[in-house]
Amino acid sequence: MLKGVKHFYEFDGFRFYSDARLLMRVRAGHAFGLMPKASGLLLALVSCGGRLVPYDELKREVWPDSPR
Repeated sequence: MLKGVKHFYEFDGFRFYSDARLLMRVRAGHAFGLMPKASGLLLALVSCGGRLVPYDELKREVWPDSPR
């Protein structure tokens, strides 16, 4: 676990540290830095706990300034 990071999501062999915008492959220890929109989209999806996320909800969370 990263120092100072209090919350993360685990799924399918990966761990996502949302505050650090870091995706890690758990067994291999490889880390991938994510751009802000990519980390926002990943956070919106993993925080829903497997629930289908409607497009409008994703758009509102990840792209709040885009036209409706």
